[in-house]
Amino acid sequence: MEKLFADIMQVMESLSNEKRAVFASGYTPSALKFLGLTTPQLKMLQKEVNPLFKGLSYTNQWSFIFRLSDSAVYEAYMLALLLLSANKDLLHQVGESELNRLSANIDNWAATDTYAVFILGYAWRVQIISKEYILQRAVSENVWQRRSAIVATVALNLKSRGGTGDWHQTLEICSLYVTDYQLMIVKAVSWALRELSKREALLVRQFVEQYKDVLHARIMREVMHKLNFGTKN
Repeated sequence: MEKLFADIMQVMESLSNEKRAVFASGYTPSALKFLGLTTPQLKMLQKEVNPLFKGLSYTNQWSFIFRLSDSAVYEAYMLALLLLSANKDLLHQVGESELNRLSANIDNWAATDTYAVFILGYAWRVQIISKEYILQRAVSENVWQRRSAIVATVALNLKSRGGTGDWHQTLEICSLYVTDYQLMIVKAVSWALRELSKREALLVRQFVEQYKDVLHARIMREVMHKLNFGTKN
């Protein structure tokens, strides 16, 4: 497992691009180190690593996931999420302790959103974890934990990720943030409502109307534009 980790880190270092790394660190501010790999490169690496990953024991698979996620390298963390998402047998064994560890070092919107849609939201949708766990995150003082609770609703509604629609839980979560004007929260609520509007436009209109006096102007603008014209802007 350690050799596989070392080999992967060596490959990622060989693919690093300083210009892209500088851009990424500005676009997605984080304490994590950026190597500057592209998303297609990460997906290619995930496919190449997957057969070796599947050859590890169950215990070593989790150890490997955590080795990547704890490495303080952005691309290694994203690779951990891609590997876990692609291996549903392992993902279906995820529990609160694994979810907590995977999200412990999240400090940027890109990692939060990938984690929330690919892992947390999926686990919620297939009932591996309960809504109560999501609600615990929803009231966290940590903005990234709160954002993950909101973005997890996207997995309930996003067709390309297997979502079949869940307006009740989506609106329940969004209602917790109607007066939370932190920018990362505002953007997440807008995204969640816009995604739900593809399935339940009338209910989203009613939600916006109900909270129009307190909702952030950005949410009002983006969600209403989506409802009226089909796009965010």
